[in-house]
Amino acid sequence: MKASDLFVKALENEGVEYIFGVPGEENLDFLQSPDFRTGTP
Repeated sequence: MKASDLFVKALENEGVEYIFGVPGEENLDFLQSPDFRTGTP
């Protein structure tokens, strides 16, 4: 498990439904986390 996976789980535990940002090299691990779900509101 990576830190990005833990971060996604922490956001879910806090009830965060949406995050905003520009995908790029700096947050690629976060976007590739198995628990990260993409979509449009």
